[in-house]
Amino acid sequence: MSHYAIAKVRIQPDVRLLKEVLEGVASKLGAKLRERTVVRGWRLMRNVDFLVEMDLPYGNGYGVEITRNGIRVHVDDHGAPMTAREFANMIAKEYVTRALKNVLEEEGYAVNVEEGKEENVIYAYEVGI
Repeated sequence: MSHYAIAKVRIQPDVRLLKEVLEGVASKLGAKLRERTVVRGWRLMRNVDFLVEMDLPYGNGYGVEITRNGIRVHVDDHGAPMTAREFANMIAKEYVTRALKNVLEEEGYAVNVEEGKEENVIYAYEVGI
């Protein structure tokens, strides 16, 4: 039996940054990132902006759709390595980490990121002091 799921994340993403995040996520999962394609599930298809393409029992991966209200993750998660919500949470965590790191570096800080399973820790140091 199939379980097509949608998870929403309320961020208005910078598309370039979102693509970088999704490339990193795809790499960690041993998957490929495709743009402007279709995510498939059991008896369902949806046009998406990005697809983290993977062989799943009832689909072709995790689709990411950019909307006015944020992003939506589409997946038939029956037998998938993570649910739509878990995948959305991973994207949000990586997106916020990368966005904050970029801002701190633009402000002249040296930044070190410790990535954890549940959370990332960002250390920022003033340069030249």
